[in-house]
Amino acid sequence: MQRQPGWGKEFGLVDEDTILEWSVRIRYKAFELGGNFSILLFFTEDESPIPEDPHDRYDLFLLPNYIGSFNTFINPESDECANCQEHANDIQYGFVHINKHILNKPYGGSLDPTRVVPLLTNRLTWRIFKGDATRVDPTTSFPSLIIDVIATPLTQNYPAFPHAEEPTVYEGITHGKPGGSRDSQ
Repeated sequence: MQRQPGWGKEFGLVDEDTILEWSVRIRYKAFELGGNFSILLFFTEDESPIPEDPHDRYDLFLLPNYIGSFNTFINPESDECANCQEHANDIQYGFVHINKHILNKPYGGSLDPTRVVPLLTNRLTWRIFKGDATRVDPTTSFPSLIIDVIATPLTQNYPAFPHAEEPTVYEGITHGKPGGSRDSQ
């Protein structure tokens, strides 16, 4: 495989055929908020802060530091759904892949953990909204929510799809933030 000049460990390659895929991992109980919700992810910056109470939450999608979202479609009548009740305490998972945002020049342009972990620790943040646009405080309204960051080595298996290795969980990145990891490692 022909690589761009300068690609290597600095860029985030583990070896010649393996790269790290950085993702925000979201764990939650689906019916805890009583319906649909969205988690909008951002890289915070002093020059472009995130409004605490935007006039229209859709304006947040247009901010230059918006990096992605996780959206759900949940039965709002879960108390009348036998299957919903049976799975009410199941933990659900969602992922937002963020490599292209990490590689953006203002953020450093490297997938190497020694550069990505400080970047995400200092800049990754989020806002949570119910389907009716009500802002959610995860510390009081969404106790099951845990947002953390994982890096999954992907090894190219030509000509097949890449093979995913066991991810490394970077819990310390979101520790102490509302809805973040409960562990500081």
